[in-house]
Amino acid sequence: MFTTVENLIVIFLLVCFETSIALQLPTLQRKLLKDGFHRELQTKVEIPLSLFTKREGMQCRCLYKEFLPSSTYVDTFQLKSVSKHLGFDYVSPTLDIEKPEFQENTFSIYSILIYTELHINSDSVISNVTFPIHLRYHLPATDYRNFSIMNPGVLIQCKNANYIGEILRTEQIPCSPKEDILCKWNLIKYNSVSEL
Repeated sequence: MFTTVENLIVIFLLVCFETSIALQLPTLQRKLLKDGFHRELQTKVEIPLSLFTKREGMQCRCLYKEFLPSSTYVDTFQLKSVSKHLGFDYVSPTLDIEKPEFQENTFSIYSILIYTELHINSDSVISNVTFPIHLRYHLPATDYRNFSIMNPGVLIQCKNANYIGEILRTEQIPCSPKEDILCKWNLIKYNSVSEL
C-alpha cells in the first residue's frame, strides 16, 4: 500500500503533467499586412513537437477553415496565381468581386479552405500561410465601419505520428482540393495570440 506522502506525490506529479500539457497548446498568430483595400492575411500555427508521439517519418498537413465576412473577398484568380508560389492549395467559392458590400446579399460569411504542409523544426511543427484579401467598397458615410475576421478552424492530419493534444472533433473533409476522396481531419484546440 502507498503511504499518504506517496499518494500526495503521485497526485502532484499527475497535476504537473496535466498542467504541462495544457501549457503546450498550439498557438495561432494572425496579422493583416499592407494598407488600404488590398491587404494580405498572414496566419501562422505553431504546434509543440511534444504534442506528437511516434514521430519517426512524421508527415503532417494543416487545413485552415477560414470564415470571412461579406465586406471582404478573395479573388480566386489571384489566389490561384499566388498559391502555386506560396505552397498551398485552396477551395473557395467563386465571388462577384466587382459587387460592393451593400449589394452583396448572397451571404454574410463565406468560407475558404486552405491546405498546406506542416514543417518540422527542432521543437515544433509550423504552418505559415499568407494570402491576399480585399475589402469591398461601401456606401459613402461620415463614420467608419468596423468588421472583424474570425480566427480559422485549424485541422491537422498526420502520417506516422499521433497527435496527443486536445482534439475538438474529427471531420470528414476532402483530402485535397483536387479530389473528392474524404479524409479524417482533427480540429485542434489552440491559443490565439492574434494581432487582429
